[in-house]
Amino acid sequence: MYIPNNRYGKLCDECKEKAKEKAIEKGFGAGQWKKKKKITTMKIVIILFCLTFILLSINYISALRVDFINTETILQGESSRIFIGIENDGDDDIVDVSVELDFTELPFAPYNSNSEYGINEIKDGKTETAVFEIISMNAKSGIYKIPLKISYKIEDETTVNTKESIISFVVNSIPIIKASQRDDVDGFLLKGRLNEITIDILNKGLSDVQFAEAEIGSSNYFDSLKSIQYIGDISGDDYEYIEFKIYFKEDAPRIVNIPVIIRYQDVFNTQYEKELMVRVNTYTTEEAIAEGLMAKDYKPMIIGVGIGLVIVFILYRKIRKWSKNKKMKNDTGGKK
Repeated sequence: MYIPNNRYGKLCDECKEKAKEKAIEKGFGAGQWKKKKKITTMKIVIILFCLTFILLSINYISALRVDFINTETILQGESSRIFIGIENDGDDDIVDVSVELDFTELPFAPYNSNSEYGINEIKDGKTETAVFEIISMNAKSGIYKIPLKISYKIEDETTVNTKESIISFVVNSIPIIKASQRDDVDGFLLKGRLNEITIDILNKGLSDVQFAEAEIGSSNYFDSLKSIQYIGDISGDDYEYIEFKIYFKEDAPRIVNIPVIIRYQDVFNTQYEKELMVRVNTYTTEEAIAEGLMAKDYKPMIIGVGIGLVIVFILYRKIRKWSKNKKMKNDTGGKK
């Protein structure tokens, strides 16, 4: 209800009386008018009390907090340490602090330590550090998350308070790439001919390889028809293969090292380039026959013998016919 003021900013007596009269008309007596003012005051007190309780609760909850988490990148098969700073930013000391890491269903285990770290006391305003040492067990490269649970008590209290969080750290396993010729497919390689060679690209590491491609390097002893071939992804402990057509020159030595350049990325998009040497044996046709790698080709001989026999047969027929004709002429001349 709007009540006009006088020019001095105070309610005039006439306005006050009118306000009371209107309140009485609406069912408020003079006593009820004062009672209403008391109820409003009580509401304000209750609201202030609730706000004070909330602020105290917030201060109580924030009595302990994780100040910092420092982790080291874990290399495959090696141990690493995790540092967790626990800060007491409340007004009371904190006792019986337990910091626990949950390795359930994770490829990690404590190393020279436990999964739980205890701190007897943290003074108000101070920070203590929990240290864990862990080791990876066949963990692939990637980012892992470990549940963190902290339990503690406020000094002179029996209630156990808990705080839960998540920490993350990186596992990095460098890919181990190898290359070798697949002998069971190629058999043997001949000089002076176009050969198809199959090369296995092996990933002997635990981390995956992506966007891999292979390139055949240059050499004085061979020419490659297609020097670059895309491979794609190679899972850990797996392999892919590439096929190239290579012409080995006549003057190539028995053992030829084929340079194979592999380019790839790991799961963190780190780029790698590695040059490998694939050792192969090359043969002339005579060497391959002599070592039993291929059977001697008798087709030319058979064809030559066949042609010779045909020629002999034709000559035989011609000579026989000529001899027969000559004999007939001699017989005819004798009769005359």
